[in-house]
Amino acid sequence: MSYMTDDELNALIEDVEENHMLKAPAHLADEIIANVAEQEGNDDAKAPITVTGSGDKTSHKSAKRQLLLYSIEVWTAAAAAILIMTVSQVSYSTGKTDSLVPKFATSASTNIRTNADKVESSLDNIRSKRNELRTNVGTFVDGLLNGEYFTKQ
Repeated sequence: MSYMTDDELNALIEDVEENHMLKAPAHLADEIIANVAEQEGNDDAKAPITVTGSGDKTSHKSAKRQLLLYSIEVWTAAAAAILIMTVSQVSYSTGKTDSLVPKFATSASTNIRTNADKVESSLDNIRSKRNELRTNVGTFVDGLLNGEYFTKQ
């Protein structure tokens, strides 16, 4: 696995800063406004609606809310990526990762396996009790049919 040189990394950083690699799609605002208009029962939902024009304030508020939610999703994804990058530390001398994430994943998978074994054990116990109940009910029904539980007076 090869890593970027300092020059390549600096070039990448400059490119990202100049060209803004993460941009919302150009048609996103129009699609959000059209979807909101459809949900609110507007018949002109297929007509292009501009955000800057004067129109219904409730649909603009709803469109702004949708855009805010999209922005929050993007920021959350970026924060999660940064968190993962800081938690996962790569030793450049050996090329191996010394990450906390696999340790958490290992303990979580161990807990899941333990809980799955407990659930399987409980299911086996339920199955055996169900079979025992079937046997007892079958014996009782046979006794009823044969008249063993009725007394003559």
